Amino acid sequence: MGLLANLRSLPRNALLLLLAGLALRVALVSFHQRPIISDEKDYHRLAVSLSTTAEYSNNGVPTAYRPIVYPAFVAIVYSILGEHPLIVKILQAFIDIFTAILLYLIVREEYPGAQVTVLSLWCFYLPAILYANLLITETIFTSLVVLCCYFVLKKRLETPASTFIVGIILGMLVLIKSGMALFVLAFIVLLRVSRIPFTRYSYIFAGAVIVLAPWLIRNYITLGKPTLSTSGGINLLIGNNPNANGSYTLNFPEEAFTETSSEIEADESAYSYAVQYIVDHPVRFVVNGIKKIAHFFSSEGGLLVWSFHDNPEDFSERFAHKYASIPVVYTVLVNMMYFAAIILGLLGFLQAKNDLLWWFIGSFAGCLLATHIIFYGGFRYHFPIMPFAILYATPMLTTGLQAFNRLAIAKKALFIAITAGLASIWVVEFITVYNAR
Repeated sequence: MGLLANLRSLPRNALLLLLAGLALRVALVSFHQRPIISDEKDYHRLAVSLSTTAEYSNNGVPTAYRPIVYPAFVAIVYSILGEHPLIVKILQAFIDIFTAILLYLIVREEYPGAQVTVLSLWCFYLPAILYANLLITETIFTSLVVLCCYFVLKKRLETPASTFIVGIILGMLVLIKSGMALFVLAFIVLLRVSRIPFTRYSYIFAGAVIVLAPWLIRNYITLGKPTLSTSGGINLLIGNNPNANGSYTLNFPEEAFTETSSEIEADESAYSYAVQYIVDHPVRFVVNGIKKIAHFFSSEGGLLVWSFHDNPEDFSERFAHKYASIPVVYTVLVNMMYFAAIILGLLGFLQAKNDLLWWFIGSFAGCLLATHIIFYGGFRYHFPIMPFAILYATPMLTTGLQAFNRLAIAKKALFIAITAGLASIWVVEFITVYNAR
């Protein structure tokens, strides 16, 4: 049964939940309009350039700092419907509801009887609703990851067509976040573990190449190097320099940049400095890695500030003060959903059988976490794993204690240790915010 046929088979209660979730997202986007900030400005500017001049440039200068897929998506909307970020956000509301449908279809076979629950949880998951109102990659990237999981699980890569589509999705993921190249490598290992026939590799490769090749060729012709992006070196430098704190900060020492004449040279210079810093300071790299994990799993404070603070880009005000100014009810509701999903999802993952779903999610989450341990952490980077956390959390809502009791001693200890670590991160963060009030 194909994806469209599965959609037509959704029962009435599922459709009502989907409509309610969509209505919430569209209402938020429509009635809580906010100025674009931070990375949103870059995506908007690149999309305008593409839609008006057919050139991928920043103020007239060709660039590859941001991979092209998300700006191209926004540019298509701008070209057809005008330069209205609001319309993009409404489309993102639909895309996020599509994520809920995919979770329903995945769970229907993996955990029969829990599909309506997982659908409800994602439809009313407040962080997902808030992300749909941001002009950034998280919503579409997360939906593509879940779509990739759907094709791997439902089609088992048994046909050339399904395998080819997975290759296309993987290529798109890399051209949204170039760090996903690591997941492509892990995906190859996943295929071997799952005993997928080796002949399927060629179809995955073909699908990925169709997506990646035009971008790489463009960058070689325009910039002189077939690179996925020119931000890798800068991002590595952000997390690995004497002033690094594990999160996003542009407080570089003066010697970090040599004089450069192009975006490519700046990226290579930053990369060289960061790699040398890691080699010269391995202990500091490990310490910063722990800080990056803390920032990766931090609360949804950044999302709340971006969504509800009057001036999120006011650098004269400390982040803790901004966070403290958010209404308490928003802070509690959004964060409690996130905390519960992460902790229950972890429990569900530890007690689940090591099937193809388990390997896919473990591979993806591991690659995502490894990437940000190397580069830097931040609140928004944990969002793509949240659909899977909710997927595994769903059966734990009724069997949580029993599931914990069934764990082996080693897994119980691991669950307690990770949960204690996460709780420590959140407690320290909230003490800081409380003191800022």
